[in-house]
Amino acid sequence: MQTSDYARALIHAVKPEESPSDHQRRVDLRMRRQAKVFRKYQPLVLDVVLHEAALRCKVGGEAVMAAQLRRLAEVGKAPNTSVRVLPFDAGAPLGDPVGQFAILEFDEDFRGERVWPPVVYLENFIGCMYLEKDGDVRRYYRVLDSLQRAALDETVSRGLLRQVAKEFQRD
Repeated sequence: MQTSDYARALIHAVKPEESPSDHQRRVDLRMRRQAKVFRKYQPLVLDVVLHEAALRCKVGGEAVMAAQLRRLAEVGKAPNTSVRVLPFDAGAPLGDPVGQFAILEFDEDFRGERVWPPVVYLENFIGCMYLEKDGDVRRYYRVLDSLQRAALDETVSRGLLRQVAKEFQRD
């Protein structure tokens, strides 16, 4: 749920060797993916837990960060989305850092059966990886559950997002 300016700053930092047109192509792709969350027919469901550190790590400058945090606060109001913050006060609920991950769940067919089993998507500095083994996926569901239990509720999270956005506006 990145703003185009935030996405552009991240993409440029990760792929500085690419041309501006390649960067824009990547930004456009992210914006098209986001649109699927807000489409009228079968919008995707988005459930996000962000560590508070992600809110305070400046990407693209103060104005870019403020806009990004306000965007996240607004996104969390949609009925098919949840944006929650794992505060610094939660410590390390899993003991070890987990890193960024997404659990991808797929639609059901006309018989009500899943078209494809859930998959865990991991993205890191050298590329991405998909975990499909049932045990791996179950483990990440347990991780998600632990993070959700330790995270602030949606309303408090929105308040924190807005507060940190204001802090960036003052800088």
